[in-house]
Amino acid sequence: MARMTTQRSIFPNHLLFPALVISFVLLGAMDCQYALAQTASASIPPASGSVQRWVPEVLHDSLPNGLQIYFTRVNDLPLAEINVIVDAGIMVEENDEHGVAYGVNQLLLAGSSNRTGAMISNYLAQLGSIVLPYTHYDYSQLYAKTLSKNFSATLGVIADAVSTPKFPEQELLRLQRDAALRLFRHSSSGEKATIAAVQSLCGESSAMSRTLLPTEEEVQALTLDQLHAFHSAWYQPQRTTVIITGNLDYRFIRTALIEAFGKWERGTATSQEQSFHGTMPLGTNKPVLLLADTTTPRGLAYFRMGCRIGARNGRDFAALMLLNSILGDGAESMLRKTLWGNHLISPNFSTTVAYSRDCSYFMISGSSSPMMTDSVLQSVDDMLVDIARHGVGEGALSAAREAMLAQDAITFASNRNLQSLLKEAVVYGIPVQVQFAVNETIRKVSVDDIQRVAREILQPDKMETVILGDAERIKPLIDATGRTALVRH
Repeated sequence: MARMTTQRSIFPNHLLFPALVISFVLLGAMDCQYALAQTASASIPPASGSVQRWVPEVLHDSLPNGLQIYFTRVNDLPLAEINVIVDAGIMVEENDEHGVAYGVNQLLLAGSSNRTGAMISNYLAQLGSIVLPYTHYDYSQLYAKTLSKNFSATLGVIADAVSTPKFPEQELLRLQRDAALRLFRHSSSGEKATIAAVQSLCGESSAMSRTLLPTEEEVQALTLDQLHAFHSAWYQPQRTTVIITGNLDYRFIRTALIEAFGKWERGTATSQEQSFHGTMPLGTNKPVLLLADTTTPRGLAYFRMGCRIGARNGRDFAALMLLNSILGDGAESMLRKTLWGNHLISPNFSTTVAYSRDCSYFMISGSSSPMMTDSVLQSVDDMLVDIARHGVGEGALSAAREAMLAQDAITFASNRNLQSLLKEAVVYGIPVQVQFAVNETIRKVSVDDIQRVAREILQPDKMETVILGDAERIKPLIDATGRTALVRH
C-alpha cells in the first residue's frame, strides 16, 4: 500500500495554542501600525509650488577663422559629445549634383591629410570613440561620442576629416559599389504622393521634395571632381559650428579646438539666399492633383493635404506644434475622431509638421477606399473650418500640452538632449535662451492662439491636395465636391 505522509507542525502540540495566540497579537499590532501610518501620511500636506528645473549655462565663442563654438558642462560622467555642423546640406546642391552632399559627408572619414581611412578607423576603435556622419536638408554633420580623457584625440581626427579630407578614389568606388545594398528602396504609394505634394507646396526644385538619402543612380554618377569642388565651396570654418557637451573645462576645450581647427583657413564666402517662407497666399477652390495609379496596395487611395507654414524661428512654432498634436496624435486626435469616430471613413490619418530653411509645411496624410474620396475631402474641410470658427476646448489643449511636456523634467539631463536643442538653435538661428525656454512658451499657448493659427494657416483654401489612386474611380467623386481634378498619368 502506498504510504501517506502528513505535514507536521513546527510547534509541539502543547505549544500550538500559545503560538497561535502570539501570531494573532502580532498581526493585530501590524494592522494597527499600518493604520497609524496611513493616518499620519494622510495628515501630511501635499507638496506645493513648482519644481525648479536646472537650466545649464551655455558658453558661445568663436575662433579667429570664424568657426563657432557652443559648450555646456552637463554632468559628472566621464563622457563628451562633439557635433561638427557644417552649413552644407542637400539644400545647397545644384540641380545636376544630387547626392554630392551625401557623398562628401560619407567619405570624410575615408582618409585625411594626416591619416588613411584604415588609420582613422583603427585609431577611433582604440580610443573607444564613435563617429557618425549624417546629411540633412539644412546641414551636414559629424557626431562623436568619446571618453572625456580621449576628447582631444577624437577632436583631432574629426577636424582633419572635416577640413582636409582626401576622398580616395578606391573609397568612392566602394561607396558606389555598396550603394546598391545601402540605398536600395522601393518607393511606396504614400511616398510618391508625399513627394508630389511637397513639390506642389515648395516647388519641384525644392530640396524638401527629395528624400534624405540619394538614389543608387545619383551615387553612381558622382565624380571625384564633384566631391572636391563641393567640399571646397561649402566646407569652410565660417560655415561651421562645433557643439560640445560633457564634463570638461572650457579652457582645455578652447586650447584643443585651436590646435585642431586653428590652421583651417577662412574660405571665400559662398552666398546663397536663405528664404524663410510664410504661408501660401489666399486662394479659392484649389485644384486637386490626381496621380493615376491602379497598382496601390488593396486598391487604396492615398491622400496628402498640406500648406506652407512659417519658419522654425517664427512666433507660431509652439502653437502650431500643439495644434498638430491636437489634430493628429493619440486617442483624442480630432482628425481620427472626425474620419473614424464620427464617420467610419478611415482610421489611419495623421498629421506632420516639417521644418527646413528651404521650405516648411504642415501635412495631413492617410489612405482610404477610393469610393470615400469625397467624404474624406469634405470631412477634413469641415474640421478645419470648425476649428477656425470655434477653436478647440481647454481640455484638448491641456492634454496636448501635457503630452508634449511629459519629459520636461529631464530636458537638460543628458548630453544627447542638449546636443539636439543646441543644434536646432544653431541651424535655425534661434537664440539659445529662447530655445531653452521653448517649454515655457508651450505652457503659455492659449486656446485663442490655437484658433488664430488655425484661422491664419490651416484653412481649406490654403491647402494643396494630392491624391494617388485609381483616377477613373476617384475623379468623378472629386468633381462632385465642386473641385477640379488635374489628372497626371
